[in-house]
Formats: sequence, C-alpha cells, structure tokens
Amino acid sequence: MSPAPQNYETATFTYSGSGDIVGGLVAATNTVVPATPAPSSASGCAATDFLPASATEPQVALIQRGTCTFAIKAANAIAAGYDAVIIFNEGNPGRTELVEGTLGAPVSVPVVGLS
Repeated sequence: MSPAPQNYETATFTYSGSGDIVGGLVAATNTVVPATPAPSSASGCAATDFLPASATEPQVALIQRGTCTFAIKAANAIAAGYDAVIIFNEGNPGRTELVEGTLGAPVSVPVVGLS
C-alpha cells in the first residue's frame, strides 16, 4: 500500500488452503534484509516470530524463506491466527526468483510464494 500499490506474481503452494483474502500485512520477525550470502533467515520458524493476529480484522503473515520448512512457517502463522500466508524468497544467490513449494499436507489458509 505504500508508497504506491503494486501487483506481484505469486505461486500457490501445494496443499494450500483456498480463498481470497484482503487484509493487513504483518511481517514475521527474524527477517534478514539485506540477505546474507548463505541462507540464514529463521523468519517464521518459531511461534514467537508472530504477533497474535487480529481477532476482528483479516491479516496476512509475511514470512521470509530460510532455515526451516515451509510447513513449519505456515503452521506457526496459522497458530497465531493469520488468515493467509505469503512466503517471499530469501534474496541471496539462488533464492531471488518466485518461490514455489509444498506444505506436505493440507492447511486451512491460502499460502502463496513471492520473489
């Protein structure tokens, strides 16, 4: 939403929940920007990486790819009450393109990847 709205290409993760979500974006902690030369982000890997989601307004968790599985990241966001999850690529060499992946088992909310 700031400084100006933009459209981004996304990819739906295998086993993602379905739906259209419009809500506030909340970044998980432990994001490493700028990225280090080797993967190092633990963003979303612990339940404590998320503020509790709003009980009244839809919210989307924004999580950086990194050192744990996509399933763990999504599960932690869902447990914190988020309505959808966006996992963006880490930004280090080999991890800048649109991130696509699997969650290993069905989840209850939409999960998409972002470059």
